[in-house]
Amino acid sequence: MASLPTSQDHIPDNLKKYGCICCEQMQIICYYITRGTPITDNGFAFDRDTYMYGNELGDYDVAVFNTKYTPTEIEVKGRLTDVEFNSIKTCFANSPNVKRKYRRILATKT
Repeated sequence: MASLPTSQDHIPDNLKKYGCICCEQMQIICYYITRGTPITDNGFAFDRDTYMYGNELGDYDVAVFNTKYTPTEIEVKGRLTDVEFNSIKTCFANSPNVKRKYRRILATKT
């Protein structure tokens, strides 16, 4: 299961704040990472504002993923800090706009 990060901004400016953005009325669930903010154990930061949308959570078969993207297209930048990882999980697990099956998985995973 994953929500792939994107630089595509679909968030109204008045809702933008670092971290979890949840607006049930507008059906928005997003984890927003501002550019230049370190998010990994080795200090990696995106060079653009980055968004992870809860409605784009999906199941990705590793074998299919590996056939779609060649190893040269994938570069591991680091491991999310525990704080960042748990913040993303909590954001999506607590949103009524995320599919129930994903909320259950996120709520039980440690």
